Amino acid sequence: MLRWTLLLAACTLALVACGSDDDPAGGSGGSGGATDASTDTDANVNDSSTPPDSGSDALPDAAVDVQDEPQPQDASSDAVEAGQDATPDVEQDAAADRPCTLDGDECEPGEKCAPAGPNEALVCRPDGDKQVGEACGESGVDDCVSGAACVPYDNTISTCLPLCSDTVPCSESYEACFDWFGPNGSVAGLCFGNDCLPPASGCETGERCTVLSAGEDSVAACVPAGPVAVGGDCSVDECEPGAMCVLAGSSYICRAYCDGGSDCDAEDQHCAWPWPPLPDIGLCSEGCDPVGQTGCGADDACYYLDPTDGSTDCFPAGTLVEGADCSSLADFCLPGLDCVLEPGTTPFEYYCRAFCDADHPCSSGSCTTTGATEALKFCMP
Repeated sequence: MLRWTLLLAACTLALVACGSDDDPAGGSGGSGGATDASTDTDANVNDSSTPPDSGSDALPDAAVDVQDEPQPQDASSDAVEAGQDATPDVEQDAAADRPCTLDGDECEPGEKCAPAGPNEALVCRPDGDKQVGEACGESGVDDCVSGAACVPYDNTISTCLPLCSDTVPCSESYEACFDWFGPNGSVAGLCFGNDCLPPASGCETGERCTVLSAGEDSVAACVPAGPVAVGGDCSVDECEPGAMCVLAGSSYICRAYCDGGSDCDAEDQHCAWPWPPLPDIGLCSEGCDPVGQTGCGADDACYYLDPTDGSTDCFPAGTLVEGADCSSLADFCLPGLDCVLEPGTTPFEYYCRAFCDADHPCSSGSCTTTGATEALKFCMP
């Protein structure tokens, strides 16, 4: 599996399963599951393309599958599929070693401020002529323009990416600054992200749009597409457009992006939204489908286990109707509904709300995630 070797200090989703009275997402697990409605789900999503393509099953290219799969990390070579050693594999100019800062004026005309190496300081180096997004490093040096660095994707592809830091933010709203150079990214970061949507809208021919994640940041990004179809092994080759490489158990497999459960190819999968910053990009995840109510036995229904990571499971079907107060947790909601924390209530109040997706729109209200249901969508008034 081709992958960037991104140095990410925290690339796993932080899930907080709480049941205390102090946790607004607390509730009963599984049934209307108010218990696991915690608000701390992160989608480290590495497309594992991360960033690995990121997500639940993936969280980089991948969100980690609902229960056992790590957070989406596109397990492929995507930008934060990109990697920890993805520093310019180029020769350094020994003469250009004056310390500098990204937003400073220490360098002379014809020079740029860039990292001297993976774990080295910023120094003044000869400026290059390769623009952001262009191939670079063919001459053995970092030949990107000022403000960018030459970053290898694999042993055949290197690209100019914008440098960033706490004082030099990324220029586009769809980009995020991922820590990259120096110990724990302390020297400088790289801006990842493109204005794209899976499978490949906004990307060039031969690319796919995937999710890259680092810490709490997740972005959509264009990365090289491969031949591996949904369900296939992506430990060596990249996934095809519309899929992310996800670590499922001990194997890397391509999982489909989705807008609803009908985009997933198995009854024991459902569409989850594991990346809070990207609420319009879903990923097929392991577990019964709570919207279509597939994957459970005759007397059971599908409910969430933890709505912050999108995990689901089968429980005895309940009887509470839509809008009913389920705060007591005495009964489950009817199939197709679940117990959801009402935003802004103190003390916390829970009501039965309908699951929804692109294939099952709301008859009233809006289909959306909430702070307590970051990875699943409900019809909220």
